[in-house]
Amino acid sequence: LLLAELRKWCEDVGVYPANALILHNVPTDAVIADIIESLETVKVLGRVRFKSRQLVSQLQLDMILCECQNSVDPKTAPPEIHPLNGGTPWKMTLLTPTTAPPEDFNLKLQNLLQSEGKSLADLQPLLEQSAPTQSDPTAIICTVGELLEKTMRPPQENNAFRRLHVFSGVMPTPAGEETLENWLEQAQLMLDECDCTVKEKKKRIVESVKGPAFEIIQAVRCNYADARPEDYLAALENAFGITKSGEDFYFAFRSMQQKSGERLSDYLRRLEKALSKAVQKGGLPPNSRDRARVEQLLRGAASESDILLLQLRLKERIQNPPSFMELLSEIRVEEDQRVTRRNLTSVHTVRTRTGKTDWLKKWLIDLRFSPYQSGMLVWRKAWSTVLG
Repeated sequence: LLLAELRKWCEDVGVYPANALILHNVPTDAVIADIIESLETVKVLGRVRFKSRQLVSQLQLDMILCECQNSVDPKTAPPEIHPLNGGTPWKMTLLTPTTAPPEDFNLKLQNLLQSEGKSLADLQPLLEQSAPTQSDPTAIICTVGELLEKTMRPPQENNAFRRLHVFSGVMPTPAGEETLENWLEQAQLMLDECDCTVKEKKKRIVESVKGPAFEIIQAVRCNYADARPEDYLAALENAFGITKSGEDFYFAFRSMQQKSGERLSDYLRRLEKALSKAVQKGGLPPNSRDRARVEQLLRGAASESDILLLQLRLKERIQNPPSFMELLSEIRVEEDQRVTRRNLTSVHTVRTRTGKTDWLKKWLIDLRFSPYQSGMLVWRKAWSTVLG
């Protein structure tokens, strides 16, 4: 009962029991400054602060509660404190446990789950995956380890993704807002890459919509209390997007042609955007994506890109097509090399004919020559000199 009272005392004052220090037999007229100064002479205690003083009914003694800066090991701490001004030594008691009580693990587990917004029910799927016996303590330790790995991340990693732009669903798109297509791409990227909770993802989506779009989100929340962020995006796309099937998007992809003056790399990026939409809507299997990209690139490219395509040898590689990033990198390299060669061949040195022509001009200036005042003899002499 005495230990329980002491712990309750620490809790009321706001002192962690492992840092608590209790002095007995301290005179009632002792000055607090003298008490602290006497305690700080013991190096293992470190810095000490006075917290409270009261009469403990069980011992009928005055006790002083102090707080150490760090937890103190009872094995290294002295049992008594000798006052600097002399007198009877004060007995010292530390509440630092030598061994942690069994219930501390359950308390820590509950505090951890509460701080992360989880419950014991969230641990059940992890336990079912590993399928250990419920009485095995290793199962609980492994489960807590997996939970810590998923939840205990640095704050900068969880909140590093930038804020979504505003989308309202109003047509035409107001200034400062995003179109539905661009907004959906940003939101989907946030769902895939941002390492935060589902609740945080839903909050970010709600914060970025307004007007008619916000009304759609509100309707989803009212009708489906357990709706996920993906459900929000699907509802907005159904309400404001183009109602096309996967086959329609695939047909639009197959109809794309390279524009006049458009670089092949720019045409490839346009193809990739349309191809992604077709795959997302189910118009094309994901494993056929690379082959369809190369086929349409060869089919829709303009005649001005034929030489570049021949250099890439895409027809020979159709059975083992490159990925989008590999193909884009190869095309960019060839385009840059063509620009470099074109710049080198277009530069040449221009030399002006000097010599006799310059001599003639100087000779005419020296003689103050005028064709209207001179005879044909002078002209013949001059031109014969020039022509050598």
